[in-house]
Amino acid sequence: MGHEGGRVGARTTISQNPPMSATAPVSSMATVIYIRALSTAVRQLGICVIGLGRAGTIHAEIFRSGIEQARLMCVADQNKQVAKEAGVRLRVDWSTEPEDALQREDVDAAVIAVPTNLHAQLLLTAIRTRKHAMVEKPLTASLDEGKRMAAKARSSGLVVQVGYMRRFDKHYMEAREKAASGYLGKLILYRAIAHDPGPPPGWAADPRLSGGIFYDMLSHDFDMARHLMDSEVSAVHAVGASMLYEEVRRRGDYDVVSALLTFKSGAYGYVEGTRKSTYGYDLRTEVVGSEASVVVGGMGDALLTLADKGGVRRKGLHWFTERFREAFLEEDRRFVRSILNNSASEVPALDGLRAIEIAEACKVSVREGRQVELRELR
Repeated sequence: MGHEGGRVGARTTISQNPPMSATAPVSSMATVIYIRALSTAVRQLGICVIGLGRAGTIHAEIFRSGIEQARLMCVADQNKQVAKEAGVRLRVDWSTEPEDALQREDVDAAVIAVPTNLHAQLLLTAIRTRKHAMVEKPLTASLDEGKRMAAKARSSGLVVQVGYMRRFDKHYMEAREKAASGYLGKLILYRAIAHDPGPPPGWAADPRLSGGIFYDMLSHDFDMARHLMDSEVSAVHAVGASMLYEEVRRRGDYDVVSALLTFKSGAYGYVEGTRKSTYGYDLRTEVVGSEASVVVGGMGDALLTLADKGGVRRKGLHWFTERFREAFLEEDRRFVRSILNNSASEVPALDGLRAIEIAEACKVSVREGRQVELRELR
């Protein structure tokens, strides 16, 4: 393991307090010091981040300096150059062996941001070594594996959180509050539009490793459907095609898809996804109620408007890393809080399983050309 800093991670730090009065009795002074120490102690969790792609790098940067109650102890990636450069830049230990990082005594919790087909292996290691874990979405690249991992996580007694960061975006949180409070009235329709700027890079382009478009891309929207509508999805009818990229077609995935959802509550939903958007990252979500509607997102950056003789227009967002940086930060804070408070994960593995159940039902629906009941997969 390379070294650029990093010591014991699970430790207690005492902040400085004003000096005591010189006339205070020794026993009284000791008592006050002890009480003050308890009140100002900050328990820091030791964190390792495994996998340094787009999401993993964001998590590593956040844990390096963004959360008082956590300290980044090490990073790991199978690519030596990537691991070393991140370790040097963040001034922490680095490794090319993820399982070695999970064995460290100064690590209390891990962020698992490796290719999806490796999630299960590393989550099992984290559970075996008694490390809490945040697993980037989707939970796994197959439904059977997801069922096993959800059961293991549930019985482990550890905090296992799935990385659906949209739940921690302030706009989605407000939409959730409006839906749950009754402000919208009876919830009758969910609509999600997801247009990525381009096809997924690297390993994510291979559906054998990522699960394909329904798992890798749209499971975010399936999770948000359950979250905002406060109802399980009971059936789906999906269609999909490879219209844009020969490589996507050759690998057996789709780059244009849509799905009709039926909720147990009786409400309906519609989700669409494309792997190309020339104007940038386009994400929109709407919940329609009997009394009101709420919409999150838009086709461009609402904070930047260009106006000239050609008209008034907005610039598109480049990618999710721009749109959801603050959501990643809040997600990581909530993960740490769940561990320190010994409370349940806010996005447990069971929620991750439910999202990929919908994704798998969509895959079956496209393949067989029919509506699929979710109970068929359980």
